[in-house]
Amino acid sequence: MSTATMTSRKSFWAWGVTKGEVVLVRCPSHDEATDERNRMKFSDATCATCVGSTRAKIGEATMRQYCEQRGWTVVAVRSLEPKVPACVKIRLFSGSANITDMADAGKRGKTCRRLIILGRHSEWPDTREPGAMAQRYTAQVFESIKDTADDFDTVRERVRDIIAVARIAGVPEGLLRCFDEEIKGIDAPRPKLTAGVDGVWSGSADEDGISLSDLADKMNYPHEITHGQTNATAYAIAKKVWPEVQRAQTMSEAAKVLRLAGAKLHGFCGMD
Repeated sequence: MSTATMTSRKSFWAWGVTKGEVVLVRCPSHDEATDERNRMKFSDATCATCVGSTRAKIGEATMRQYCEQRGWTVVAVRSLEPKVPACVKIRLFSGSANITDMADAGKRGKTCRRLIILGRHSEWPDTREPGAMAQRYTAQVFESIKDTADDFDTVRERVRDIIAVARIAGVPEGLLRCFDEEIKGIDAPRPKLTAGVDGVWSGSADEDGISLSDLADKMNYPHEITHGQTNATAYAIAKKVWPEVQRAQTMSEAAKVLRLAGAKLHGFCGMD
């Protein structure tokens, strides 16, 4: 251990317990001399001097016991960020839908869970059973997942419960069913980015590319969309500068930010 950089007595370390929690501890054995390299910030995971490569995620009670066994003094527990359920991405089609768990979306080496729903939908109601019943239960499934803010497991169970009731009522599997699959994290849909000023302009970026709309020009309704570039590339560019896009006061300002970042956009008149 280097003695060139010593910290004063009362040195403190932080060790991550679970996501959003950190325990501050004082290690007696390192109060006198501490290698500056091993001082911790709140965002770090372990104390290299005391814990080494240990990165186990354990509860607060276990962590306190861990500290007591080593003669450490637990100073405080503080929350760094609120725990929120992982969001889901829902895509509705005519008679089918897919729900993707976005917890690891975009991450290489990770997988995302997806629930596929296959039902029965038509603009012309089916007057014969069990087709009519399948249409009603399909509509109920779609209504239960539309605009939901729940996590994947909650949404999945809700869908499965409705389909189970439909099955008991006599709807065959061929007319309404769901099944699970896994996809690569890098193949998952991206979280939708949104921006705009009410009544002036609106914009978004997702797996379908970038889309900007001028809401103030009622005569032409100008639009800007991704053109001459893959949607994935456009999204990656937009994500980097989206905070700046959100500060734009007009569609033209937002489009300028995106173009300077490398996005290729095509403008057209929405009235054409």
